[in-house]
Amino acid sequence: MDKPLMTSTRNQPYDPVMTSHVVDQPGPTLVIHGGAGNVPSRTGEEAEKFRRSLRQAFAAGQRALDVSACDAVIAAVTAMEDDPLFNAGRGGVLTANGTVETDAAVMTGDGHAGAVCCSRHARNPIQLAHKALRIHPMCCCVTRPNGSVKTGVLRSRRRSTSSPKRAASS
Repeated sequence: MDKPLMTSTRNQPYDPVMTSHVVDQPGPTLVIHGGAGNVPSRTGEEAEKFRRSLRQAFAAGQRALDVSACDAVIAAVTAMEDDPLFNAGRGGVLTANGTVETDAAVMTGDGHAGAVCCSRHARNPIQLAHKALRIHPMCCCVTRPNGSVKTGVLRSRRRSTSSPKRAASS
């Protein structure tokens, strides 16, 4: 008998493209996901692109796992923020004003946290959140509308950080 599909808390089946496999390995393990909520099903080439992007983000995190768990998370999320397939960074949903405002947060095992809210200019909001964490163990940064915070984090060169596909769909 076939195994039933896993279901979400709303009793809806998970999209098989959104799920992967468990890696049986000693030591720390990295787990990523490519979205939540009402995600449309993907098939064919679109599904394969999504799987490839998830694998690349996972690989980026795995490479950094030797440094620290926090660095692994930052690397994986940075890869997803740079990929327009994900609703993060470049793929972020546009506001009613046609801009992208992103949030990001990172927390360590000892309870320290850094976050950024309403970021319109950081290329990778997770890196800005990580910088906030390093500045103060409990820090949330709300960026100014003109993006004039001097952080050392790369800024997006475009007025909107969204991908052309996301901009066209709004």
